[in-house]
Amino acid sequence: MQRKSVVGTRSSLLWLLIVLVVVILISATIGVLVMLPQMQATRTEQARLAEIERHYQAGVAFQKIGDWTAAEGEYRQIISLDANYKDAQARLSDVRVRAKEIACMVTASACRRSPDRRCTGRRSGDRLQAT
Repeated sequence: MQRKSVVGTRSSLLWLLIVLVVVILISATIGVLVMLPQMQATRTEQARLAEIERHYQAGVAFQKIGDWTAAEGEYRQIISLDANYKDAQARLSDVRVRAKEIACMVTASACRRSPDRRCTGRRSGDRLQAT
């Protein structure tokens, strides 16, 4: 049996094709190894942003119905996830002010309704003291 060898332009094309396939496979492998951590980081950041948005929407909803304690909790969650979220900081400040105003109004109203107590007008924090 005689063995035939490939000579000429066909052998160089065959080697060129093999080298090209190997280079493509190596490039694809490196691309996956480099891109995979970036894709995972992007997904993690997207999940964090979605969580922030859920807390923000809940905080706004609680604020609209006047549940200041729940709204404050939601805005605190946002700030724990992103300390630079300026709108959440502003809303948290607003919620605290409104909650203190409500507490003062409730305390003052309780003082007026209780004839056996008298309101001294002294303040402990922001609440009127009934004695």
